[in-house]
Amino acid sequence: ENSTCIVMAAAPGVGGEQLLPYPLASALRWVALAAGREQVASSLDSSRVQAHLLWLQSLGQLPDEVAATLDEASTIAETAACDKASGRAAIEVVAKTAAQAVREVSSGSTSMEVESLSSSPALLSMAKHLGLYWWFAAQQQKEQALRTLSLGLQECRRCYWGKAPWRGANLGGWLLLEPGPASPFFDTCQAKIDEFKGSTSPAEQGQENPPGLDDEHSLCLALEAAGGTQLKKDLFRMHRSSHYDEKTFDKIAACGLNAVRLPFGHWVVDTPTEG
Repeated sequence: ENSTCIVMAAAPGVGGEQLLPYPLASALRWVALAAGREQVASSLDSSRVQAHLLWLQSLGQLPDEVAATLDEASTIAETAACDKASGRAAIEVVAKTAAQAVREVSSGSTSMEVESLSSSPALLSMAKHLGLYWWFAAQQQKEQALRTLSLGLQECRRCYWGKAPWRGANLGGWLLLEPGPASPFFDTCQAKIDEFKGSTSPAEQGQENPPGLDDEHSLCLALEAAGGTQLKKDLFRMHRSSHYDEKTFDKIAACGLNAVRLPFGHWVVDTPTEG
């Protein structure tokens, strides 16, 4: 009775959702991007869409799925479908949902509620977010564009895998002091060491950290030699509380990411050893 019901699932996913074959889920992602882009071009300004395409192209090779027309994407999706009738129904659902999301945001709607047209919430969510990606990209709202693109890709993964992938950021230089991410802290420590010594260490070209401060171990030794254990504790406490904070995690979440990588040394959970 429901002509939009998608019945091409291979297995049940998380929460009982039906999973789509990977080729079809990927092709429907093309459809969502194309439908969203074409709706934005007609609702807003095609020149803004073209400007974003040119900007993407300037970063490297422009992905085919970002530039494909809705007809091209639909043909690819129909080819990927095991059952042609269900495939066409899925294409219609995705294209309609992506375009509807754009129309709602362009009219100032804040609800962003999308009618349940399919048995797969992940598929609808993917279509909605990828449609909105094009709206925010054309409006040059970069953070919102990045967020909706990231969420759309996560939902695409849910369509065929049953759960979203880890998409995150690396928080290096915080719990593990590495040259590069933590180099500003090494410079701060060197300045404090110079202050205690009453001298200034010469900077060396092409070196991330001050001479002799190659890692966390050598930094600890230098700080203790200059100002004792308390100096080391004070500087480390300052670094741990300010290098990243709650706002950092808020920004990561706002980008639509769902994971962070936290490098730390083995000595955090084990006793430091020589060598």
